[in-house]
Amino acid sequence: MKLDAELENLVRNGKMKSGNNYGAGVILVHPDTGEILIAKRTDTKNYCTPGGKIEVGETPLQGAVRETLEESGIQVNSLILYDVAMHTADNGKNWTSFMFITDDFTGEPKNQESEVEPWEWMYVDEALIKDLFPPTKKSLERAIEYGLLGSRAKNIKDSQLEVSNPDYIPYVEMPTSPFNDSLICAYSCI
Repeated sequence: MKLDAELENLVRNGKMKSGNNYGAGVILVHPDTGEILIAKRTDTKNYCTPGGKIEVGETPLQGAVRETLEESGIQVNSLILYDVAMHTADNGKNWTSFMFITDDFTGEPKNQESEVEPWEWMYVDEALIKDLFPPTKKSLERAIEYGLLGSRAKNIKDSQLEVSNPDYIPYVEMPTSPFNDSLICAYSCI
């Protein structure tokens, strides 16, 4: 997926004006083992990675970082946006999902019991045989397709993504950095 300047600007600076049909998911890759963080949702009983709805006034980048911290207690230090996908949920609602991946984070998984059962580190091939939440399944398949994940990859840096593929944009600025509040977008430009 080629990320142009408009999409990069949207992800970094485009604040949600209304609605609730935009989500962000983060694949956390353990830097030592290559395992991913996964848990069973309490509502659907599907397995998922951290993520959720982007709130009004948030950028996709801010939403991804907040959701990861809220759900798992892990603070993301940098992210790579690797895909954006539109899909329809079982209830007929249309969604736009921003897919991120990282092995650059601090903290140990803590549970948000209202949303997920205990988090566990698991290899991708083990995760793929679980009953996955559909957006999580899509994000894992896309990460594999783009060469970011393998069944037992040591870590995402092994893919040489940032060096060999200039179409991907690594996100190193986090919401604690100043953001341009004047750039407002309802994500209609995707």
